[in-house]
Amino acid sequence: MNGERDEVRHGGFATKREAQAALDAVIRRRDMRVTEDSKLTTGEYLTDWTAEQCHRLKPTTWFNYDRYVRLDIVPAVGSVPLQQLHHDHIRHFVADLVAAGRGAPTVRRIIAVLSSALADAVQQRRVLANPATHVILP
Repeated sequence: MNGERDEVRHGGFATKREAQAALDAVIRRRDMRVTEDSKLTTGEYLTDWTAEQCHRLKPTTWFNYDRYVRLDIVPAVGSVPLQQLHHDHIRHFVADLVAAGRGAPTVRRIIAVLSSALADAVQQRRVLANPATHVILP
């Protein structure tokens, strides 16, 4: 924010179509004023988000959020950079939860916590859209 233009360079695209898609993504992020923090992982964001929620939630609710984040969500998608988290990651996560024998109400609660955190990330302009919306749940 020093008044100078920020220059973004990427290279090594196999096709012109890939290069154009990358350019379009950069332009969308610029227009939406999305904060560029490509190193922030989903796990780091969720850990910070959960800590912030302790002031807004009842203790038992916060305890459940924290448990879902630490024991379910972060092990599954925590290593994915937040800005690269995609609908498919969430869809596979749901399938893994079901395959592990988690009940439908529990799966819905876990995804509700994740979706709430990602909605806050959209509001904070850390991501363009919430990849947890419209995921088919059991």
